Amino acid sequence: MTENEDVQPLEHIVKGAGLVFSGLIASKLLTWIYKVFIARYFGAADYGLFTLALVVVGLFAMFARLGLHSGLVRFVPFYNAKNDKRRILGSIKFSLKIVSFVSVFFSLILLIFSEQIAIMAFHNASLSHVMQIIALSLPAVCLFYIINFLFVGFKKVKYQVYSEHIFSNVAKIIFVIVFGIMGLGVYGIAWSYSLAMILTFFLGVYFFEKKHIFGVVTSKIKPIYINRELLSFSIPLVLAGIAGFIISSVDTLMLGFFKTMVDVGIYNASLTIAQILGAVPGALLTLFLPVITELYSKKKRWKGVYKTVFKWVVYLNIPLFGVFVFFPSQIMNFIFGPEYLPGYLTLVFLSIAIFVMSLSIFFSNILSVLKKTKIISVIITFSALVNFFLNWMLIPIYGTVGAAIASAITYIVGFCLYFLISWKLTKTSPFSFDILKSIFALILSVLVVNFVPRLFFTNFVHLYIPLLIIFLLLYSFLTLLMKGLDENDIAILKIIEGRIGIKSGFLRKIIKKFI
Repeated sequence: MTENEDVQPLEHIVKGAGLVFSGLIASKLLTWIYKVFIARYFGAADYGLFTLALVVVGLFAMFARLGLHSGLVRFVPFYNAKNDKRRILGSIKFSLKIVSFVSVFFSLILLIFSEQIAIMAFHNASLSHVMQIIALSLPAVCLFYIINFLFVGFKKVKYQVYSEHIFSNVAKIIFVIVFGIMGLGVYGIAWSYSLAMILTFFLGVYFFEKKHIFGVVTSKIKPIYINRELLSFSIPLVLAGIAGFIISSVDTLMLGFFKTMVDVGIYNASLTIAQILGAVPGALLTLFLPVITELYSKKKRWKGVYKTVFKWVVYLNIPLFGVFVFFPSQIMNFIFGPEYLPGYLTLVFLSIAIFVMSLSIFFSNILSVLKKTKIISVIITFSALVNFFLNWMLIPIYGTVGAAIASAITYIVGFCLYFLISWKLTKTSPFSFDILKSIFALILSVLVVNFVPRLFFTNFVHLYIPLLIIFLLLYSFLTLLMKGLDENDIAILKIIEGRIGIKSGFLRKIIKKFI
């Protein structure tokens, strides 16, 4: 990969990812505040009840979107590269109209039949009212989802950061604190979510129309509708999206069916922590697909970009993965408190699951660029069946740990399928010897941090925070020492330094000594 040919698209990804990553960090922090407040103030049972209701309504939302968000994020950058605004407008108008109708229909279904769902499936009448409150926001959630993906398609991710990552989470926190003080209990949690998402939808509409991203209402352009092409791309992804949703949420549903609301709460607390491993890939992949799609449509080099972004995701995720796997009880206790300590082993397996999943997304993105959406559907559907079967077998015996093991096995199976098929189609693998170096650096850092203190202390619980810092520093040093970075990474560091205001090349000067 040469700097002249590949650094420009990489620069676009890194610059956008810098903002998105900052937004995701803020979002994770605000989400923690929101969920930790619920977990500590309302308890594991109410937290589990709210989470279960959210999953049930989310499943209906998955149907209501019809996969059109994925179609838009594919076709908007494709036609944008060709400056075909008429087809872009036609795609957007059609998607918003059909999602509006279907989401209202499903919202009414939930409002009418929520009691039957709550009692027959989960044996908990209180779940009915929580689902009804959340169902009121279903149309707003679905339409905002479409708008959110349009922000990505037009590479205006700052509006996604402002609305989804910042505003919605701040609104949730404010509402849940107010309703908690008012003594509304779990219904206050549900209202905090619904009101926040309805307001976020209106903010998204404001950004899209008033900030001149692509005015749907005010546009004078006569749209060209590509309904058949859009649906033929999107509809196969409906089953894939639902299957993906089942993979990520059937564990919660089955825990609600086989176990208690407390188990649901503890499991989702562990999942909330493990999902931090999705922050780095989420930031980079937000712009990865549109950029790769443009390069592919213009017949330009894209494989070098693919390899470099993948490598950086692995490098940045491995230390976090090590922290969650080797310090699980400390992390659980620090974030959610002693009531959630039984979930420490659950956190270990969920961390494995999310880490593997974060890598699988790259290969599914490549298949999407190649328009192999049917293959994606088959893989996700197969993985969903595997996950369903494993959860059915393991949850009654092992509870939350069984659900986490099922997720880990499922994502590993999906990873293998995605990788093998994408490699066969592109003859390109993003793996390199440098990635093996980072894994070796992780193992060596863990061994040092875990065994050296035992030579000097019989009890070193009080040293966990210093040891955590030493672990991260040691991993970074070993990665440099083993020459895990190359000249292409230096080019990216130059971009990063410019974004954070470092002009002297301090980071690059240090790293160049090791390559």
